[in-house]
Amino acid sequence: MDTIAERIRPEASQRAVDKAGHYAFWLLLTVVGADAIFEFVPEQSTSTIYLLAGTGVFCVSLLVVGLIDSD
Repeated sequence: MDTIAERIRPEASQRAVDKAGHYAFWLLLTVVGADAIFEFVPEQSTSTIYLLAGTGVFCVSLLVVGLIDSD
């Protein structure tokens, strides 16, 4: 009887690790960017606009990474 690890193709698991790395990078970049915005922009309304714009860029970049990495 095969174990789960033996059934998973190595290249498929490597692609999953690569995708997780892309997502983690963009998430970290978004969190750091949001922190920097709240630190340096004194007006709450302006920082909220920048945070929403950063979140939009993050979502679009996730979509692009997903489309590029999909086989």
